[in-house]
Amino acid sequence: MPDTKKYRILVADDSEMNRSMLLLLLEEMGFSATTVTNGEEAVEVALEKSYDLILMDINMPTMSGTEATEILRAINYTHPIIACSAEEELKSRDKFSEKGFDGYLAKPIEPGKLQTILAEFCTPTTDSNDLKMDKVQTAFDAKVQQLQSEFKEKASQITQQLKDALDRNSLSEIKGIAHKLQGTAPLYGHDNLAKICKGIEKALKTGRPQEALERTRLLIKQIENIST
Repeated sequence: MPDTKKYRILVADDSEMNRSMLLLLLEEMGFSATTVTNGEEAVEVALEKSYDLILMDINMPTMSGTEATEILRAINYTHPIIACSAEEELKSRDKFSEKGFDGYLAKPIEPGKLQTILAEFCTPTTDSNDLKMDKVQTAFDAKVQQLQSEFKEKASQITQQLKDALDRNSLSEIKGIAHKLQGTAPLYGHDNLAKICKGIEKALKTGRPQEALERTRLLIKQIENIST
């Protein structure tokens, strides 16, 4: 088994849940990890210390992951940067490489997907299977169970945010909430919510705001049904 402790990973994600999950998995796999909440922080921290790999969320406030990657590449930052997103259009190598990324990690985060990316860029050896993925999976499952039990508490907050955004007719707020929930809902055990969120984002992206608003109302009802 390689000495994975020597590998330093920078995680950039605005979702506290995603940061917590990635930190848990990375530490269970034996890596050293640092987390930041937006692209601006990612650029600053990446230039302060040497990291072997960056896991970069695409959509973040203040500065997106794409913008942060463009800045880093413009100043000849050569370490691998992995795009983390639920956006399917980034899956192909041509799509993520043209934006300066070295790889793509699909959300929601899963142990197997993460291990594959790390093995590709962190010089695995023939002993890399000794990472004891069964232990990692056990820790992951326990975390998911904890998150699912916490969802009812978070549900009322999410629905209120969506209702407030509807009252303000703020499509940008709706898009932000939907995007974040799309990436995390499956971890809560609610794939149906992720599907609705995906529909909201697609409707907004293709210039159908009324459809997005209707889907948002449906999303609120679905979350309220879960939380009652």
